[in-house]
Amino acid sequence: MRGTPLSTGTTMKRGLYCNATAVTGMDAENVTLMIVIELLLTITKQTREDRYKTTVERTKALRAAGYHVIEAWACEVGEIVVELPRTQMRIYPHRILYDFEAYGDKNQRKELTDMFTIENTNVPISVSVGNTLDREPTHICGRKHLVELVRKYMEELERCGKNIQIKVREAFMPNDVKMLPKAQRLKIEEWCDQVPVLGFNSG
Repeated sequence: MRGTPLSTGTTMKRGLYCNATAVTGMDAENVTLMIVIELLLTITKQTREDRYKTTVERTKALRAAGYHVIEAWACEVGEIVVELPRTQMRIYPHRILYDFEAYGDKNQRKELTDMFTIENTNVPISVSVGNTLDREPTHICGRKHLVELVRKYMEELERCGKNIQIKVREAFMPNDVKMLPKAQRLKIEEWCDQVPVLGFNSG
């Protein structure tokens, strides 16, 4: 669902010429408020007519993108006050879990010092990988082929991670994300693509 801009305005204050555009965008359960404020110092080479044309062009671009733009000029309606959204904490909705099963190989006993001896080596023989998106975990065995066990384990982590990233992007990525500033867009993408991995080893 496309959003509705709050206002597009122009005002003079303390020697600064301000063009303000506020845009709201809505997706399924989230409301994203994007405020783009351009401050043009009076020492620039642009005239008031140039700055007016810039504001008109920006409004035209928003309408071309599918927004219903409502203009309000500060010189006509007074100072425009926009309430910024409050910061909300979101817990990442999914995670990956793993559990390695291992045995102690006494043939790997090592006396490192007179006071420190390793009695056996923890050798992994299988691993189970699950996640909060899929109901059934994946069991991987590889007692005789440790390298193959680790390879399949990493492939399963990547598969689960990609599936979770797709679902999270579908649920939380704003429809108008391309309209946001690059820094804000990168933060949203980074949050959607982070996938927590938790696990432990059993011996």
